[in-house]
Amino acid sequence: MAHADGGPLAQSEEEPDASGVHLSKEPTTEAGWRAVLSTDGGALEAPVEALLHAYFRLQRRHAETVRWAEALAGALERVPLGLVVLLERRICVANREAYRLIDGRGLRRTVDDELAATDAAVHGKLAAAIERLERGERPRVALVVPRPDGCLQMVLTQGGPSLPDAIVVALADAKAAPETDLEAYRSLYGLTPTESKVAAQLVLGRSPREIAEVLGVGVETTRTHVKHILHKMGCHRQVDVVRRLVTGPASLR
Repeated sequence: MAHADGGPLAQSEEEPDASGVHLSKEPTTEAGWRAVLSTDGGALEAPVEALLHAYFRLQRRHAETVRWAEALAGALERVPLGLVVLLERRICVANREAYRLIDGRGLRRTVDDELAATDAAVHGKLAAAIERLERGERPRVALVVPRPDGCLQMVLTQGGPSLPDAIVVALADAKAAPETDLEAYRSLYGLTPTESKVAAQLVLGRSPREIAEVLGVGVETTRTHVKHILHKMGCHRQVDVVRRLVTGPASLR
């Protein structure tokens, strides 16, 4: 090879490793490292032994931390909300539902990984909300983000004591129908199969008369089912039933 001016390129000798250990492939087991580090096949010197022990302890802790992080990420995918964590205003973590909602029709992700609203006025409100949270003026800010087909509901909160520099963002599509799990309703609240179907219709916001039409039963029969649901779930109002079904463990995907 040659320099750009045509002169020969000087050959540089590779600097030797100060440790004296030259590896083509790093050992993956403690026994493998012992075989490399032991000069005569015997026991390692005390400082080397201590470092080797600390190295593998850190490797085990790292592997555990990665598994915990993956498990937490998997759990967040089951939550029926878009969840985003902002660090220094950049998207650090987001679940799949959040990325589905940040689709450019109301919210978008900038080239700098920041969260932005497509509407200039809404973006101004979003930036002001983040600033208030960063200054500690508000613990929580709620915003509505318009979309061509409806709107997104957004709540921004401070990260809390464990992550004070972070902002947690929750997103939901106001028009999205909540998911229902009839088997979970039966198991958790002791509802009959028919009562579970009625409960699922309540979650969708339907009145007893509308539910009767959907299920093909009488209105009074439907009202009787609703009374049984209220009693079994320990609620006094239909809105309390809906709240428990939408926010309870049965809401997980």
